[in-house]
Amino acid sequence: MALSVLVLVGSSVDEFHCDLSRVYAGGFLDALGGDPAYRFEVAFVSPGGLWSFPGGIDAASVSAAHQMSLAQAVEVMSSWHFDVMVPQMFCLPGMTTYRSLFDLLGVPYVATVRT
Repeated sequence: MALSVLVLVGSSVDEFHCDLSRVYAGGFLDALGGDPAYRFEVAFVSPGGLWSFPGGIDAASVSAAHQMSLAQAVEVMSSWHFDVMVPQMFCLPGMTTYRSLFDLLGVPYVATVRT
């Protein structure tokens, strides 16, 4: 059975951080996207804080995806039962608040630990 991975992309802060996030997430998905050991879903946070679940991280997929509130996004994500979340958000809320959300949801995530 494939490992279920949620890739958290975007930025609630600004377009710069949103684009930076997409570059890193794109590299991650390009590297592992074809591996049958993983099943990927994308959660995208737009500047302003609206969420969507696009089929890809390209501009067309993101703009075509239905946007929703945080409460609606939590409801969607809670029904999916992910094995792990990979955070690809580099704004301050993305590195703190959004990761804490997944602590509350009980979804482990990949993190860098600095000593």
